[in-house]
Amino acid sequence: MANDLSNNSISLPAVVTAPALPWRSVLPPLACGLAIGLVYRTVLTDLWTVWTTQQDYSHGILVIPFACYLAWRASASLRGATARPSWAGLGLLVAAFLLREIGLRCYYGSAERISLVVAIWGAVLLLTGWPVVRRLAGPMLFLLLMIPPPNQVVAAITLPMQRMAAWAAAGALGLMGWHAALEGNTIRLYGQSLEVAEACNGLRMVFAILTLGFAIACIVRRPLWERVAIVASSIALGVVVNVVRIAATGVAGQVFGTGAIDAAHEAGGWLMMPLALLAMWWEQRFLQSLFVAERAASPPAMKEQLCHG
Repeated sequence: MANDLSNNSISLPAVVTAPALPWRSVLPPLACGLAIGLVYRTVLTDLWTVWTTQQDYSHGILVIPFACYLAWRASASLRGATARPSWAGLGLLVAAFLLREIGLRCYYGSAERISLVVAIWGAVLLLTGWPVVRRLAGPMLFLLLMIPPPNQVVAAITLPMQRMAAWAAAGALGLMGWHAALEGNTIRLYGQSLEVAEACNGLRMVFAILTLGFAIACIVRRPLWERVAIVASSIALGVVVNVVRIAATGVAGQVFGTGAIDAAHEAGGWLMMPLALLAMWWEQRFLQSLFVAERAASPPAMKEQLCHG
């Protein structure tokens, strides 16, 4: 009987316990995010107004969503990193709040806006530590591109960029065979006047293409020097693309008449971004090809050493 009972013993089903929700890992980032959002609600409202009303900085509305995408994309590399909260993040948070206080008391909006980014950096460092911050350096630096530069900087570079754009566009038209005379910021073309206004100085193109170049540098898996080259060249590319737009507008006015100038100028604003993207793609392909020959020559050299050995 005992043997029968042992052989026909009834096995009870194992008790299945539901996995506990990771509240401990979710609550601190959520609490910090809500706190920063409440403290900086007026700054966020001010930034939204700038993004939606000033065309030069309209790219800023896409920076935060794309930075979140870059952080999510880097989540695979974060699996091996151990979160070690660092008290240095608390120091950054204190510095951010002090910077914002200075901006409030001195009526300096740029200081308040920059302090928002510093506060985000401090919160990430406080919660995760240096190993995670190093791997998220790209998305965190990308947040700086949502901040418009100070008005003093814009005022200092607007007029020189406006004059340079007019001069370069007149030179480009001259190389194409058109007789273009430059008078101040106005290009004279066979009885037509093409004025390079302040809005055509190229800042809008430079900011948008710089943002695009930084995004590409964060996405591609290439050596650091190649990514730095892409970001640095995007500034010059923004200037060149703006000159192409002005010259193309002048040609459209000559070929199709004065009435086509406004339409050509508006269409150029939309077409120049794909052109810039194509140019950066070509640049990336060129940089990748610089050392292909050296890598391709390695296997035969190794094979030859094995044969002689």
